[in-house]
Amino acid sequence: MKGPVVLIGMMGSGKTSVGRELARRLAWPWVDLDQALERRFKRSVAEQFKRDGEKVFRRRERDLLTELCVAGPRVLSAGGGVVLDASNRALLKKRTCVYLQAAPGFLAERLKGAQTGLRPLLQAPDKDIGTLLRLMAARRAPLYRSCARITVRASRGTASAVAGRILERLAV
Repeated sequence: MKGPVVLIGMMGSGKTSVGRELARRLAWPWVDLDQALERRFKRSVAEQFKRDGEKVFRRRERDLLTELCVAGPRVLSAGGGVVLDASNRALLKKRTCVYLQAAPGFLAERLKGAQTGLRPLLQAPDKDIGTLLRLMAARRAPLYRSCARITVRASRGTASAVAGRILERLAV
């Protein structure tokens, strides 16, 4: 199998932990797109959203995704909003893309507390985290499905178990 394998899904679905485990099992490099953006621009994702706006962040995300998708075999954990850009979707459809599917209620439980403060799109004082995640999921789930060759329930089991199910489906 040629790379990359790109993991997509809502924030909190486990793209980072599953991606790290999947890369270990494949003996491929692993890249978290958000972490790579933070290193490149020397600011957290939250700071980039605040200082530069979502439009600039999404352009940077698109450019880096394009670069990483042609850099050879690797596991790439994409940010939750990567599918909002039509050119990203077109690129993802040409790759081995895995949708880590999880219900908004599960994600809300997982993201409570410290995680919430790190997520700029969860910073809406007039809505609770569950409501925000349901609204995001309603918009994004069809986009994730349209890009994915493989869909895996992320709420069933550990990161290792989810990575194992992905490997079975990849037929490596």
